[in-house]
Amino acid sequence: MNRNTIRALLADARYQVFDNVVFRILLVVAALIVALSFCVSFGEEDISIFFGKWVLSYEQFGGLVRSSSDPRGSTVQIVQSTVVELIAGTFGIMLCIAATAFFTPRLLEKGSADNIFSKPVGRFTLLLSRYFAGIFFVAVLSFLMVFGVQAGLSIMSGYNDWGFLWSAATLVYTYAILQAFSVMVATLARNSVASILLTMILFMFTGCANSSWVGLEWADQTGVTQMMRENAQAAEDEGESAEAEAEANKKSEGEAAFDLIRSIAYACRSVLPRTGDADMLARMLRRSIEGRQPDVVITEGDAPVLHLVSNQRKFEFTGGGLEELDGDGLVWMLTSEGGGTIRITRELRPKREPSKSGKIRDKSSRDLIRELRDRIIEEHGQIAILRSPGDHRGRRIDWRVAGRPPLPLRSCVLITKDDHLYTLMAELPAGALPSDWDYEEEEDEEEAATAPPDLESEEEADEGGEEYESSDILNLDPVQDFMLGASFATDPSMANAEVWYESKFDWDAEWDFNAFVSIGTSLAFTLLMLFISFLRLRRTDF
Repeated sequence: MNRNTIRALLADARYQVFDNVVFRILLVVAALIVALSFCVSFGEEDISIFFGKWVLSYEQFGGLVRSSSDPRGSTVQIVQSTVVELIAGTFGIMLCIAATAFFTPRLLEKGSADNIFSKPVGRFTLLLSRYFAGIFFVAVLSFLMVFGVQAGLSIMSGYNDWGFLWSAATLVYTYAILQAFSVMVATLARNSVASILLTMILFMFTGCANSSWVGLEWADQTGVTQMMRENAQAAEDEGESAEAEAEANKKSEGEAAFDLIRSIAYACRSVLPRTGDADMLARMLRRSIEGRQPDVVITEGDAPVLHLVSNQRKFEFTGGGLEELDGDGLVWMLTSEGGGTIRITRELRPKREPSKSGKIRDKSSRDLIRELRDRIIEEHGQIAILRSPGDHRGRRIDWRVAGRPPLPLRSCVLITKDDHLYTLMAELPAGALPSDWDYEEEEDEEEAATAPPDLESEEEADEGGEEYESSDILNLDPVQDFMLGASFATDPSMANAEVWYESKFDWDAEWDFNAFVSIGTSLAFTLLMLFISFLRLRRTDF
């Protein structure tokens, strides 16, 4: 090909894209999304819409951000995921498939083909020009929207998430796979409607096949199939009656159906492109750019012991493993002003006194926290006890030590798991806990022993310290921040199938979860579709 031929092909690609009505509509929609990102400002405590005309507190979003100690970051990432994965990654891709499906059939129309293929340009070259015209179609929209939204967040909110820019590349990656299939169908059927319908079916089917396999594999890992086998065996062992045999057969059939569906889903995801992995690739690349510290994961054999998600830089881990956890403890240093430490230890649960029947039971966290409370009162007095928020995983108590040490506040959380007791002990600076208040020590011991002021009254709260509500997501103390990402004797990735799959998906993971395998099989599918298109086009007589 000479330079003039290349220019002609590029001009044709530009014409196919910019002269497309759907492209212009999507361009307006993308520009509108970018414009909205400049009209919303995500602050540390609230969201300002249209330059302050409406102001929303993060508290109004409830559960969307309640699970994070960084409500602004969580809200922004929810918005980014909605824009990229739902709006652009689903509806946008479908519209682009419909808009570009006629590129190849138009090339193969009788009158157009006679004119085009009479030129000194190879058939496959012309086919590739239409294929890359479709990719150019999506690339312009994707990069405009993603880079524009990032610019809006950076300018208006001061929030820089450069890993978000990878989303544009993954959108193009997903579409490139589907476009190859669309071109193949177009060369076989020479019909844009067939190309649209079959490509959309492929898009939805590949996503469903991958999600189904992930869900079924996760269910197997969580013990669902094992439970089905045990139930079937139990029903079989209950007796030789016809009812018991029928029940056992029914459960065996359910287990067989489960295995069959999982095998079919696995075969489909092995043969078809894994378009659903595009979101996983974007998240993985995003984490690599963020430079987030690795999670702290401690196991005992194959059993999980402690898992701390490093989703923030407020805590600096000093190192250690299982031996330190069972010894002096693992320590995290607070990097915020004033400093502080959080130490976690594990020990065998203390035992209660033998009962009248001679049974010896483990002490509960409630028993242990009562004993600790009594020791604190004995050492520091009743006034030392501070109001502390509850924690559904254990028992917590906060107090203030006597005197004026550099870190006067203490917080202890006791978590019981099977035969072990986990103790979290925090040493914090004054004011680190919302329930703490500034006061001057009185020389008179009777005045020093009086009860703390009632924080229910606004007037007394102003005199005695800030009013504390444990449900306030913007008022989380360092211990609550830490506990949000901590899991004790449980694997947090087993919470749901998507989180489990994301935790397994990596560059050096085993075959079924390997990112290189996912990309390689998808690219192999793309090349196969283009090769079939070439063979069909080569044998077509215009």
